[in-house]
Amino acid sequence: MVLLYIASKEPIGRYKLSKELEISDSSVRTIIKHLKEIGLIKAIPKQGHVLSNEGKNLMQEIRKELIEIRTDLNLKALTIGKFDTICQLRNAALKVKTGVELRDEAIKVGADGATTIIFEKNTLFIPPKPIENLKTSNEDLYNKLTSNFDLQEGDVLIVGTASDRKKATEAAIASVLTLLLPE
Repeated sequence: MVLLYIASKEPIGRYKLSKELEISDSSVRTIIKHLKEIGLIKAIPKQGHVLSNEGKNLMQEIRKELIEIRTDLNLKALTIGKFDTICQLRNAALKVKTGVELRDEAIKVGADGATTIIFEKNTLFIPPKPIENLKTSNEDLYNKLTSNFDLQEGDVLIVGTASDRKKATEAAIASVLTLLLPE
């Protein structure tokens, strides 16, 4: 989240990051130190932090696959939390193992979980293949998702869910980054 926030607000200082992301200053300091060590950001004196060239390249790669982030769809038929954030990833289906690994990342950030949905052969299904075919099991949900997203073969939808909107978004982003970033 810090990396994505820096990319959208650069240059940005540690204090503003802490306030905007609602995390402690010491946590932001630790995260910034780590991002500097791995070469993704750099500090500009008296201005704040910006992406390094390597960080910009990484964000370009992420943006090629992370097509859309939405918080305006009511997906209660699919999730357990009060709030949902859904991310669309282009052509990422082959990167999904079981979907459980993405749910676990959402739980690690304090959310209720995450649901992975794969678009294949004009069908939406929840892995492992197919635990649930949404076209036959919940046609209303299938229609809602296919009408709200420009889905292409191999796309993945990840729905983060939590008791508050911020945590639902963190869950979705944590799951997305787990899928997109090299191990």
